[in-house]
Amino acid sequence: MFETILCRLKGHRANRRKAWHDGIDFRSTCVRCGRAMIRDGGGWRPLVEADEHSGREQRHAKGAAGSE
Repeated sequence: MFETILCRLKGHRANRRKAWHDGIDFRSTCVRCGRAMIRDGGGWRPLVEADEHSGREQRHAKGAAGSE
């Protein structure tokens, strides 16, 4: 994915105005390059593909299915 020079030098910056909660985590995008971001205990960080396929996502899917 294309990252701007600012993201490479200073890091990504989450767009807090467009953040949303998916039931488990807060998510947003970087205001500079548009990369998907997630907030965890350490703050905002870029979302990596491994996060999408972790047990955390599976718990989210089970919780959503049980609430219908």
